[in-house]
Amino acid sequence: MKFGIDLGSRKIKIVRYNNGKLSHFKMLDTAKFYKKFNKAPMQKILNCLGAAKKSDVTATGYGRHLLKIRGLNSISELFAHAAGAAYQTGLSSFILLDIGAQDCKVIHFDNGRIINFLTNDKCAASTGRFLENMAKCLGISIEELFRHYKNPVKISSTCAIFTESEIIGKISEGCKISELCAGINYAVYDKIIPLLNQFKADTIVMTGGGSLNPALKKIIEKNTTSKIIVPPYAQFTGAIGCCLFKES
Repeated sequence: MKFGIDLGSRKIKIVRYNNGKLSHFKMLDTAKFYKKFNKAPMQKILNCLGAAKKSDVTATGYGRHLLKIRGLNSISELFAHAAGAAYQTGLSSFILLDIGAQDCKVIHFDNGRIINFLTNDKCAASTGRFLENMAKCLGISIEELFRHYKNPVKISSTCAIFTESEIIGKISEGCKISELCAGINYAVYDKIIPLLNQFKADTIVMTGGGSLNPALKKIIEKNTTSKIIVPPYAQFTGAIGCCLFKES
C-alpha cells in the first residue's frame, strides 16, 4: 500500500494506491495541517495520512520539504503531475495545464516523457487565488464566477492587485456581474495562452483547482484547436503521480 501527498499552498491532497486501485482521497487545509503537525511525532503524521511507515509515503508540492519526516520519498511537481495526468487519461502525449492556488504550470509531455515546461511569472493573475479574490471582490461564490464566459467586460490590468481596483470601478459604472465574471475568466486566459502557445499538441489536460472552472475550459476550447480534457481526479493529480512514482 502506498500513499501520495501533494502539499500545495492552500490544500494538501492525499491519495492511497493499493493493488492497482486509487482510493482514500482526502483534502486538508494546508495551514491547519501545519499548525497541527509542525512539532508532532513522526508516527502521528503517518497515522493522519493513513500510512504505516514513512517508506509508504511519497510527497510533492511546494511544501514537500516542510513535512519533516526523515527519509520521506520526495519528487518534483513536474514529474508528479505529468505521471498523474498520464495515468488518469491513458495518454502518452499532451500539454498539461495545471492551475494551482499560487502558480500555473504548462508541461509538454510527449511519448511518455517531459519535453519542456513553463510557469507563470511572479504575478498571481493566472492562479486560483486570483479567482478566489475576484469572487470575493464581486461578493459572489467561486462557483458563480466559474459559470460565465459570454459578453466579457475588458479587464485591462495585468496585475492581480490592480485588477481588484479596476473591478470595483467597473461595478460603479454599472457593469453586469455576469459580464465582469466573464471578463475575469478571460483575463486568466490572457495570462495562460502565451504559455500554451509555446507548445503544440492536439490535447490539453487541465488539472489543479483551476480545472474546476468550466468557463475557462470553454474559453480555451473556443480560442484554440486543442481538445480539452479534465481528469476525474484533477485536483489530486500530483498526489496520484506520487503513488505511481513509488510504485516504479
